[in-house]
Amino acid sequence: MTQKSPLLVAGVAAAGLGMVMYDNTAITVALPAIRDAFQADTSSLQWMLNGLSLMTGSMLPFSGALGDRFGPKRTFRAGILLFAAAALAGSFSTSIGMLIGFRVLQGIGGALLLPNSTALLNANITPENRNHTVGLWISISATGLIVGPLGGGLLISHFGWRAALYGHTVIALFGAWRIGKLDDGPRRENSLDFPGIFTASFTALALCAGLIQFGRRNANYPLATALIVVGLLLGYLFYRIEHRVKNPLVDPSWLTDIRTRGVLLACAIYNGTIAASTFLISVLSQDSRNLTPLQGGIVVWMSCILMPVGSRISGKIKNVPDLRKIMLRGSIALSVGYVIIAALSQGP
Repeated sequence: MTQKSPLLVAGVAAAGLGMVMYDNTAITVALPAIRDAFQADTSSLQWMLNGLSLMTGSMLPFSGALGDRFGPKRTFRAGILLFAAAALAGSFSTSIGMLIGFRVLQGIGGALLLPNSTALLNANITPENRNHTVGLWISISATGLIVGPLGGGLLISHFGWRAALYGHTVIALFGAWRIGKLDDGPRRENSLDFPGIFTASFTALALCAGLIQFGRRNANYPLATALIVVGLLLGYLFYRIEHRVKNPLVDPSWLTDIRTRGVLLACAIYNGTIAASTFLISVLSQDSRNLTPLQGGIVVWMSCILMPVGSRISGKIKNVPDLRKIMLRGSIALSVGYVIIAALSQGP
């Protein structure tokens, strides 16, 4: 492996993760404008966001296998170009259903680039530069959290919601061009846990569909309940499968160790809360407080700005009890903040 500039390696890898972060926050700011343009209901907006996330999560195991077989360099390039192309095509959507379809395609692209960006890092950095390069990668990627709500809000205010999907192309072309300077990772054959992948994917799909159905104005409660029950049954089936297959998707010890289960549950609650809160913050700030997309973007930006700082601080803590205390205090602070935001959004 030839010596590569840490800034080059981190910049190329961050083009993928940073673009996903930009997309998530910019589209969140655009939600009210998209709703008004297509006369869409809230559940359609939820599917627009969740379609990408569900497809990304479902495709990640396949993406890792493709990276092993064809190399992370080629797989990353395909993913970043597909993500941007689907975003650009989505900007020409004439219905909310069409936009959801392109968001699903973006999810496939996101799945291809995310795991292979870390594989590219490992293939192009020396042990001496690892910490420095990873720090650069996180810092550059985090700019997506800053540019997304601010830049997206500015574009939406002046040019409409479609403009929020134009910037992906520039980022993708940069990543696809500069990746030519990097070495490819090793290639190997890996077997996949197809039963585990499919049951995990449909578990998430059924639970997500059930929760969204419960939140509809004219909810079909029997259908929503049935979807939740199916999701729980599929989750139990996934648990049983992972204990029987030779190459499980998830290490079975993760599902039996009480500490690991606690951490996984906390992470699931945190990520679900963050996704839901940014959704609500964007909609409530622009609807209840009559803010412009740019002003709504500033509100979303304020809720995201300290995330990279918190990640850097947590990464330096080695003591597990201290991490638990930080997670608990962070959860309390998050809860208090959301109560304040809810009160301000409904106040005079």
